[in-house]
Amino acid sequence: MSLDALALQPRLFERRQSADTLLFSQSDLVEPAKSPLLRELDRLYAAQPIERQRLWRNFRHIVLHVSYENVPSFERFLGVRLTTVVARTHPVTVSPTRPLLDATDRDRLLESVGQIVEVRGVVRSVRSRFTFDGRPCLFVNFGNYFDGDFYVVIWQEALRELAARKWDEAALRTALAGELVSVTGLLDAYRAGNRINPQIQYREPGQIVVLRPPQRGGNIVI
Repeated sequence: MSLDALALQPRLFERRQSADTLLFSQSDLVEPAKSPLLRELDRLYAAQPIERQRLWRNFRHIVLHVSYENVPSFERFLGVRLTTVVARTHPVTVSPTRPLLDATDRDRLLESVGQIVEVRGVVRSVRSRFTFDGRPCLFVNFGNYFDGDFYVVIWQEALRELAARKWDEAALRTALAGELVSVTGLLDAYRAGNRINPQIQYREPGQIVVLRPPQRGGNIVI
């Protein structure tokens, strides 16, 4: 991402905060919401072709919302297969930046409404539904919806964006049903009579990660 941004705006290199990095400093990644660089790149990529905008949106979402252990590989981020290169790395200690909640712990989920959280659990079902005005939506259920259990809702606009990335409803069902899944986003509550469901609305690429071991191909970022 640094190389792409510098190709678009070489003068960014002269204004970087650390001589030890190509572009992004530690503070840009630890506290991205306060980063002047990310705001400048928002403006820079807003004027770029849609494919470049998509890469920036995905990168920005990962920096802001995805926990360290769920960061996708470079190959998955780009959506291409790369030749593997073995490199020497240094261990890094990363502190969690948001609460990690169990999808079945309904009480804790309801206590955390209003926070940006990561929720993990096994997807029990993926159901197509319609809003009151007839618009399609998709419910990713981590339990029994009618018992007030946690779910993720994907509205029509997000379904269109997913379909444009080859994630139609059939592909989503295949990828999610029965799998251990991580969801990151703003935790909300839906009320229907006496029932209250904790929920997260899917809005951006990267919010849903299927947690799979390396022998099954590794994580899938949706």
